[in-house]
Amino acid sequence: MDGLYIDLGVDKYSKTSLDKIDKLNNKLQSNLYVVSLPQIYNTGVKDLAKNNPRSACSACGLIKRYIMNVMTKYGNYKVIATGHNLDNETSTLLGNTLH
Repeated sequence: MDGLYIDLGVDKYSKTSLDKIDKLNNKLQSNLYVVSLPQIYNTGVKDLAKNNPRSACSACGLIKRYIMNVMTKYGNYKVIATGHNLDNETSTLLGNTLH
């Protein structure tokens, strides 16, 4: 089992998330791949989303799915599992309900 962390360049949130992922990864003793938008594009997802006519969430999802697909193919993985926090789930449910 390997891990993938996508650093979206969201201020302190991304740094805090990476710290938590590092701690978990140390316990699991697995490979951790980190893909950093600020390192690749010299900017974060907020700025990248400004060039997208759709919502910022749409741009973020597109970027994350692309990276996961590339890493899945690169690592020859058959299955991927994503982790979402309760805020993500609640936000998606409420947004879908309202729209």
